[in-house]
Amino acid sequence: MLKLKQSLKGFKQKLRRKHTPMTKEKLSKRLKVLKWIILFLVLSVLVAIVFNIIQSGEINKRQREIENRQIQIEQIDTKLNDSRKKLDDQEITVQEYQKEVDKLNKEKEDLNSQLQAKVERQKQEQIAYAESQKKVSVQQTVSQPVQSSPQVSGSKADWLAASGIPQSEWGYVDSIVTKESGWNPNAVNSSSGACGLGQQLPCGKWAGAWNDPVAALVAMNGYVQKYGGWAGAVSFWQTNRWY
Repeated sequence: MLKLKQSLKGFKQKLRRKHTPMTKEKLSKRLKVLKWIILFLVLSVLVAIVFNIIQSGEINKRQREIENRQIQIEQIDTKLNDSRKKLDDQEITVQEYQKEVDKLNKEKEDLNSQLQAKVERQKQEQIAYAESQKKVSVQQTVSQPVQSSPQVSGSKADWLAASGIPQSEWGYVDSIVTKESGWNPNAVNSSSGACGLGQQLPCGKWAGAWNDPVAALVAMNGYVQKYGGWAGAVSFWQTNRWY
């Protein structure tokens, strides 16, 4: 019983020591530790907030960059579509132009064919007419020099001056007459019967004596007007070898 009392007494003493009021120094130390803990927690929170703000800013920045890139891509797509449309329009324009060119070329070929056919038909008609009138023309060309052969004198310059043809046209006249008769008023083509300076066919169709050089030049001056004048007649002769 005594031992039990002693044990209880010792336990009570221990309890008293444990519940002894905390000294001021210990309390101050614990407050300091608590302050540091609180400060650490506040700093941790602030760091977390700042980090989140920075991270959010980066995210927003990247988001804006992505949006800008998307806008640029859309603008490029718009430009590409516009370019494709222009190319399509140009292709249509080129195709229409090519169609028009082909159409004009075809019309040109048709006109050339028609012109060639007309020229060929005219040649054939002239040949046929010359053949049909060959005998009569030859007889006329043989008899006419004997019956009405004018006195031929002077040079080609004299004949040109007497014909009234402007001197500016003499070069063209000389070009045709030289090729047709060599300036021989009595020249006669034995094949066709053409005669005179301008080789009129049929012989004697122009006014005046067929072998009168001045009358022949006057008649030729009127004849070449169907070509627009002497220059046109020379151009036609160079292309067709006749006029």
